[in-house]
Amino acid sequence: MLLAALTEPVAETVRFGQVNLILAGLVLVDLLVLMPRRSRAAGLLLAVAICVKLTPAIFLLVPLVSREWRTLARTAVASAVLTVVPALVMPASWLDFWTRAVWSPERVGGVEFLSNQSVKGAVWRAAGPGGFPVVTALLVVAVVLVTLLAVRRAGDRDALGTVLIVALCGLLVSPISWIHHWVWTLPLMLWLVAPGRAGRSRRQPVLVGLGVAWLVATTTRVMWLAPSGGGREYSASLAAKFLSDAYAVLGLASLVAVSAVLVAGPGRNTPAHRVLTPDAAGASSR
Repeated sequence: MLLAALTEPVAETVRFGQVNLILAGLVLVDLLVLMPRRSRAAGLLLAVAICVKLTPAIFLLVPLVSREWRTLARTAVASAVLTVVPALVMPASWLDFWTRAVWSPERVGGVEFLSNQSVKGAVWRAAGPGGFPVVTALLVVAVVLVTLLAVRRAGDRDALGTVLIVALCGLLVSPISWIHHWVWTLPLMLWLVAPGRAGRSRRQPVLVGLGVAWLVATTTRVMWLAPSGGGREYSASLAAKFLSDAYAVLGLASLVAVSAVLVAGPGRNTPAHRVLTPDAAGASSR
């Protein structure tokens, strides 16, 4: 708990009164506890997270690729209900959000600001105002494709690794990913240093190295040694620009490393309830 409090994303979440930790908890309980148990509540907590903040919608990839159609259906219905209800209570604000605000990520702050550790933010800081849209688009597509491949390959063999890689994907491809959004680095660090997972043996030094790098980056605030604010990010030196992209760079490296572990595993597992016939299932239980 002390280590968690010392990490910058968690500390910033608390300082700004954000809900990132709560949303991460909802997602983890839904995808790691309820969905594997085929609970009738599976998908409802994810729906709540999506309706509080749109970014958790990226986690729909997990039930989608896993073909958990009932979970997807419950999430869709619950999300629709929770989205429509505010329209009945405050229609003007609801209409303004869905017709204007949701399409303008810049409203929450400058894309180039150092705290924005998304791919788009990194490209803007490297290339200047507006960045290189083509480069941003290619990086986003690459991140999504790698994520889809890893999630498809992993199946339900490494549920936490699957959720973490989807979280990294969402943080990297979102136009704005402030440092306090990166609370997923905490379970990611634990996953990176944990031994004994399939496909990890040859990569263990790299994974542990990434875990240590994340620990340094999230506890020392070293990134803030780079110029920030008022557009100073644009005129920073090459070394400072690299430092200012610490989370984004480590995020991309972690995406590749986690994907390599998930893809290198023994293959997609098929849950027993989808393989056994009722007679076979009954026989196996006797």
